[in-house]
Amino acid sequence: MEIWSTGCHWKVIMSKHPIVSGGIYKKDKQTRKLRTLLTPILEEYRIDFFISGHEHSSQVIQLKLSSHKITALIAGASVVSYPGSVSGLANMLWANDADSGVVLKLQYDAGSFSYDFVNNSTVLYHGMKSKLAVVEEDWPMGTMEIDSDT
Repeated sequence: MEIWSTGCHWKVIMSKHPIVSGGIYKKDKQTRKLRTLLTPILEEYRIDFFISGHEHSSQVIQLKLSSHKITALIAGASVVSYPGSVSGLANMLWANDADSGVVLKLQYDAGSFSYDFVNNSTVLYHGMKSKLAVVEEDWPMGTMEIDSDT
């Protein structure tokens, strides 16, 4: 696949359906099937992020593959949420099933890829991956400064 050898800084796959979830599709056959089908691709091409929706909640899940870690971002609560639908996973960094109207805001450049789950003007969660370091942090509001020398 020529597209994967372009030297891009961040590799992201987007799908309607998640490959992992702590929500109502946690044990869904389609979720497991998609993860089984895509895991070889995620590993071979060292995908950084898998972004999906379909759930009626917002979730950040860190998946440990045999080759590397991938961050799964589920942005499924932009219209309606299902309170009480998310149960914890050992690798879940953050989840919100209480708020509707939550959107995922992405910003990236060559060195960092940051994401915010935002409801109105409130940042509910901020996370960032850097080519120098990885920061995953539950962060209620504001902006985050990273010292790239550390």
